[in-house]
Amino acid sequence: MKNLAGPMTPAAPVAADVSDGPVAFATDHLRAIKYPNRLGDVAVVGRLRDWHRSFLVRPRFGGRFVLLLHPRNVLDRESVIWQEFTVQSFNSSPVLLDVTIPARLRLFDTWEWRVVKTSGANAQEDAFEELDALEVGDGLLTGTSSARLARRALADSALSTLVFDVRPVMTGEVTFDEERAGGGSKLAVWSCHLPYADRDGQATVKDSAWQIMEWYRRRMEQFSPHRIWMLGDSVYSDATGALDFVKQVYNQAGW
Repeated sequence: MKNLAGPMTPAAPVAADVSDGPVAFATDHLRAIKYPNRLGDVAVVGRLRDWHRSFLVRPRFGGRFVLLLHPRNVLDRESVIWQEFTVQSFNSSPVLLDVTIPARLRLFDTWEWRVVKTSGANAQEDAFEELDALEVGDGLLTGTSSARLARRALADSALSTLVFDVRPVMTGEVTFDEERAGGGSKLAVWSCHLPYADRDGQATVKDSAWQIMEWYRRRMEQFSPHRIWMLGDSVYSDATGALDFVKQVYNQAGW
């Protein structure tokens, strides 16, 4: 749901080139556009039982990571929960992390979480990640520099450094309102639609699709569902011509 809180008016898609990083030029068979067809760091949070959350996490680039979870606006050694995990390589399978909130911390309803990288998978992938990070630099350390700082902070249990000084791979918020409200749940259901058009052999986003996606975003923010059930194809990755994204990358070098 975090991505739904983006800019009110998304920028129009433009063709990607070498300057857009390794995802764009991994293969010359892919004619990428910057938005929205860009691989991202993904996390899905699920609820199996009260005061328990499962994090299905898949960072884009491989390496060693740590998941940090703490009550909102509370940061001390007694309240922070963390788990270290490893991702093998670029765009690998996700990792499942289970977290149960201890009884002594259940007076806090809202928790913040972040995934921080502590080391890379290999030198080549680190170089790709550094290039990729150039697009999103915001003053915080990125790429391998950030990982070195995070590694030292983790060894010294320097929580403030991990939270405030290291750029997280991804971050979010978890609320335990269901535990307080007796188990009520809000469910959003949507079907598939095709937001793309094939124009002169290039995949572009239809003009009308921007209005539809903006409407979706406003409704989801207003409703704030606990779960989303997506029926059918979500992006039509198996369409035809320039819209057949699967065919463009499957078995191609670099993917």
